[in-house]
Amino acid sequence: MNDVPSYASYSPVISRETVQICFMFAALNNLNIMMGDAGNAFIQAKPREKCHVTIIDKQLFGPSAVGSIALIVRALYGMKSSGAAWRETLATVLENELGFKNCVADPDLWMKEGTKKDGEDYYIYTCAYFDDLLCIAEDPRKYIMEIKDHFHIREDSIELPKMYLGADTKLVRKSQ
Repeated sequence: MNDVPSYASYSPVISRETVQICFMFAALNNLNIMMGDAGNAFIQAKPREKCHVTIIDKQLFGPSAVGSIALIVRALYGMKSSGAAWRETLATVLENELGFKNCVADPDLWMKEGTKKDGEDYYIYTCAYFDDLLCIAEDPRKYIMEIKDHFHIREDSIELPKMYLGADTKLVRKSQ
């Protein structure tokens, strides 16, 4: 396997400060927050480097496959560039399929223009911390489900966040 430079192993890691700003933005604008976990994130991406293994398990692949070379076609945990492959795959879907643009200040904050039911314009945000996705919108479940159309998002993980990046969270609405 080729030696992969460290810049090629970047995983999506939104900053804690950006998440705090997003929570404040949601609270000040009466927006909702929902999170979802991309299960088995790495294997949803193609690897960035070529990797192969020699098959030794005759029960798993059959006796005739022993000694054959198998090319790894999915990013796997433990491969140096798997985090970057997942981030690139996620970024491609968010930008090209769902119309989000990433923030210059924090490349793991994704945003797009939206309009509330009352006609007010605002920004919809998606935060990515490795495989944990956080959506801030009037209807964040809609955007989590759009992401779910492209990736495996565990159904039991789609909920209001109780904790995110180690911080306890709770829903608070400003007075009308």
